[in-house]
Order: sequence, then structure tokens, then C-alpha cells
Amino acid sequence: MEHLHYGLWEPDEALTLENLKIAQQRYEAFFVGRLPAGATSVLDVGCGTSALCRRLRDAGYAAEGLSPDRTQGERFRAELNLPFHACRFEHFEPGHRYDAILMSESCQYVPLDRITDQVKRCLKPGGHWLICDYFVQDHAKGRIAKSGHRVSEFKSRARAAGFETVEEVDVTEAASRTLEIANDAIERMILGGEILTEKFRLTRPRLTWLIARLTRKKWKKLQEERVLIDPEAFRNNKRYLFIKYRLPA
Repeated sequence: MEHLHYGLWEPDEALTLENLKIAQQRYEAFFVGRLPAGATSVLDVGCGTSALCRRLRDAGYAAEGLSPDRTQGERFRAELNLPFHACRFEHFEPGHRYDAILMSESCQYVPLDRITDQVKRCLKPGGHWLICDYFVQDHAKGRIAKSGHRVSEFKSRARAAGFETVEEVDVTEAASRTLEIANDAIERMILGGEILTEKFRLTRPRLTWLIARLTRKKWKKLQEERVLIDPEAFRNNKRYLFIKYRLPA
């Protein structure tokens, strides 16, 4: 797909792949629409397939992309005549400072103990740091708690680093509906697999037992991983937030 983020859904929107594209375009319009007036230079951290940078360019911004992913870098360079930085954000050496730094579902991949210092190195005084990502709630435990920064700790570090909160919007409900599509697809695949292998299980029960025994650890791990695309588990343990910070001049 052209977009790699969750998107933002309307409450009654049908859960189809076509509407997923619309939800992802709505997400980008929401994100770019919250850039501060007067900003011109923008760094898109974790620029993915370059769709967001393309929107920024078309809106008149001097956009630059950053990603450590080689495939994403090749696509970015092939499709956009914009600067691209092939590295992890915490290793980035900026040649100049930016009016705004965007992190669309990439904040979670930057080490928490390095993120604020690096943003301050890259951002102009008075510049803005815009984040759209999911964060782990303090009560969350287990596998689902390992993906994303703890929201209270993240906010505490941002305050301690001197960032001022300009705006915060909780879009958990609108974003998490994408997981309903993913969860439904997995359910269908499992059901299809059970139907297709039913005859094999009936005619070769001992071999079926052996295969199940040999693969039980992998199957258990897959079952544990499914919590990551469980929409209810997501809503109960995470918050998908848009946060706009300002670095005082």
C-alpha cells in the first residue's frame, strides 16, 4: 500500500480496503493541516513510502525525508526530488535546523533516552515537533506493552526537556478501526486453513499430531502476537495520540 500508517476512520465508515485508503489520506490531511503557520522547512522522520513528503511538497513545504530502511530510501529517491537521509534519527547529523519535525508512527522506534535531545538538536528555537503515534498506558502489561513508549514517561521527558504542549488530540477510536480489518483477515485465514486441512487431519491423524507437536512453540508465539492486532486490547492498553510540541525560542 502507498501509506503505512493506521489512518483515521469516521465512526460509521464501512471497513473496506478502499475506505482504508481514504482513512489514511484523511490522517495525512489531519497531520499536515496542523503544521504551524509560517513553517517552511520540515523533516519527516520515518518517511515510509514518501507519501507524506509528497503531500508536504505539494503544499509548498521544503520537505526532507529520513529513514534507515533501504527499500524506502530507493523508492523515495525514485519518486521525489527531495533530500533524503538514510539513517536512524538518533544518529542523524543535521546540516541545518528545521521549522518542524514530523513523526508519523516513528516516535516509538527512537530510544526514549535520546529522543528529546536529538529533536532539540534538529529543531529551530520556536520550532514545532508534531507526533502522531500510539503510546502504552501505564497499566498495560505483557506483549502489548512492549510496543510503544509509556505515555506518562514520554510526556514527563518532553516537559523536562523544555517542550511546551501546544495541542493534544486522542484519536485512538478513529485509528484503531484499522486493526478490525487486520483481525478479521487473520480470522478468515485461520478458518480457511482449517477447512483446507480438514481432510488431511482425518486421513493422517498421526502425522497431523506430529506436525502439531513440532510446531507448537511457533503456534503459541503466533497466538501471543495476535494480541498486537486485537482492536479491543489496543483500545484498553494504548492511546493513539496527536501531540504538537513547541521548543521555546
